[in-house]
Amino acid sequence: MKIHQDINLTYKTDPYATHQPALIWALENSNKNILELGVGDSSTLLLHKSIKNNKIISVDDNQEWLDKYLHLENKNHKFFYVNPTLLDWNNKIDEFLNLEWGIVFVDHASQEHIWRSSRPYAIKKLVECSDFVIAHDADLFPEIKTNEYNWFEYIPTQKPVPDRNGPSTYIISKKYDLNNIKIKDYE
Repeated sequence: MKIHQDINLTYKTDPYATHQPALIWALENSNKNILELGVGDSSTLLLHKSIKNNKIISVDDNQEWLDKYLHLENKNHKFFYVNPTLLDWNNKIDEFLNLEWGIVFVDHASQEHIWRSSRPYAIKKLVECSDFVIAHDADLFPEIKTNEYNWFEYIPTQKPVPDRNGPSTYIISKKYDLNNIKIKDYE
C-alpha cells in the first residue's frame, strides 16, 4: 500500500503543500514516532493516514486549526494546544527532547514577531533526537538571527527538496547523509 493512498496530494498546485513529497519520503524511510509542529490541510491528514503502530503528536497554537482535526484523535494520534508565544512554544518543544522521533515536521506559524520565530529553536533542538526534520517554508525567514543562533546554521546548504515553485522544504538530519536522496513525484 502506498503511504499517500487516499490522500489528495496538492503539492503541484498549492504553495502551502510543497512539503508533501519530502514528508512522504521521510515516512517511507522512518518507522518511528512523528511530531508535527503546526497542523494543516497538507500535512495532518497525510501523517494520520500513514501511521500504523507508531505514534504522532500534533501541536498548534491556533485552536480553530486544532478543532478542524480533533476528530482524528485516537490512541496513536494526540493533539495539543500551546499558547502562541515564543516562550510557550520553546517550552513545549523542550518537553519533546527526551523522546526519540522518526520525523519532526516543523511548520508552526506562531511567532511573537518574525525575528523571534521558534522554528529555528525547534530545528536546533529536535534534530538531535530525530531521524529527519522536515522544515517547511524554510526560505521565508532569511533574516532571522538572534544572539543565540542563526537560522542558516541549521538549514543545509544543498538545494531544498523538492525543487519547485513555492516555499522551500528542507530535510535535515544529523543521523543520515542526505546529499544523494531522490524525492520523486507522487501521483
